[in-house]
Amino acid sequence: DYVELVALGQSLGKWCGTTKPPNYNLLGGFTVKFHTDAFVHKGGFLLEFECDDPTPAPTPPPSLTLRADDGKRVSAQPGVKSRISDGWVTYPESTDVSVTVLGQYCVVTWTSLDMEEEETCSYDFVELRVGTSVLGKWCGKEKPPTFRLSGDGFTIRMKTDNVVHKSGFVLTYECS
Repeated sequence: DYVELVALGQSLGKWCGTTKPPNYNLLGGFTVKFHTDAFVHKGGFLLEFECDDPTPAPTPPPSLTLRADDGKRVSAQPGVKSRISDGWVTYPESTDVSVTVLGQYCVVTWTSLDMEEEETCSYDFVELRVGTSVLGKWCGKEKPPTFRLSGDGFTIRMKTDNVVHKSGFVLTYECS
């Protein structure tokens, strides 16, 4: 296992164990590479850095995944198209995750849907809620319609059982 620091395409060094690298003053960007294998597991590393560039970087639109953002409440950036997905290649068994987007006048558009199909969607499903109202619950491969929502935001919930596993869903949203 090691950590490598790369600046302007050149490796500045690799460090492992408890060896601490020196401090650097770098012009331009840098990359930190963390390489690990499947054997010994330790605490990892902590990197602290400062940038002197007074120009703030543009804020990228949020790309939320239910896997990583379960239970989060996120404020929508007005006029910015953003994305929510389940976050897995194949979703896991016995999952119940959700994320809430706070914003008014939101348009929710489904890009893909691939959930275990069953007539009442009681095994695996994705659900759209506004407050306590369920606007829809879907499974199978047929994408839900586009929703134009007003209010204080919406919640996306995905629930799965422990049998069939598919690729999940992706949607985009834009709030004004």
